[in-house]
Amino acid sequence: MTQEGHFFRFCSSGGIGRHARLKILWALARAGSSPASSTASSDSHLIVRGFAFLGRIGNTNYFQNIDRFPNEVVVREDLIILKFDAQLFFGNIDFFKKLVFNSIEKKLSKVKGFIINARAINYIDSTASEELIIIIKKLQKKGIRVMVVGAIDPSRDIIINSKLIKVIKKQNLFVTSGDATDSFDGKAKNTALQKKLSRQYNQKN
Repeated sequence: MTQEGHFFRFCSSGGIGRHARLKILWALARAGSSPASSTASSDSHLIVRGFAFLGRIGNTNYFQNIDRFPNEVVVREDLIILKFDAQLFFGNIDFFKKLVFNSIEKKLSKVKGFIINARAINYIDSTASEELIIIIKKLQKKGIRVMVVGAIDPSRDIIINSKLIKVIKKQNLFVTSGDATDSFDGKAKNTALQKKLSRQYNQKN
């Protein structure tokens, strides 16, 4: 077994606390190590996923990775769509924050909308929630509208039942990236699912 394998087995065996273990595994994953092996911690699936910036394919409702489909997707200067494929927690929220601000840095004067595709974000811990509020407020102060799409339980419930909803606003929660993009472009129509999402918010407040 490699030294890396021994380390991951040590992590899995409880040699260190779970919070520390998650943070170390996340750091190693970003550095290029892969805990997704037979010796990896069971926590690895919470960490080693990925992210992508998405673009719309023509006038369709299909969105794909702008790096993988550069000739098919429409890359906009005024709108950024970030899909994050992991839970948000204290161990990776700084990485998420860097993704957000690095993506707008080169075209800050042009960016007017930022969509967080949360379809794969299955949990948001309290630290990440607090940091998200700060991130969103900073973007809003720059004149950037922040929208969240595809949030699933329990992340959706966390958003709705926390201070996050007061910052995001219910009108910026959408079912799909297409719905959010159309709203941003001023041509949105409330779908049945969108109306249901709004009703769920109203019932909880």
